[in-house]
Amino acid sequence: MLGVGCEGHARFYDRVEKRGGVWKIVDRQAIYHMCTFTFPTGFVDLDRRAVQKYPREYAPLAYLLEKSGFPVDRVYPTRGSDLERTIKANGQRWLKA
Repeated sequence: MLGVGCEGHARFYDRVEKRGGVWKIVDRQAIYHMCTFTFPTGFVDLDRRAVQKYPREYAPLAYLLEKSGFPVDRVYPTRGSDLERTIKANGQRWLKA
């Protein structure tokens, strides 16, 4: 409907446990690396202010969600961010417990 799409790259930081002899993911955090707009039918004008509200690592995805009626109401971890460092520190504490 918007005439624009996006392609994003993220990695998952998972915590896994063996329970009852079966390995399962007990926590999964996405850490966003980069995201770009795609224009499958040609360039369309974008609301630059709406794009700039979000970190560049996931701004195109957040823009598409927002314009489709799904507001992005929090900040997500990005490569090198304080949130990523917190996730990793929590993971290390969990491993040592």
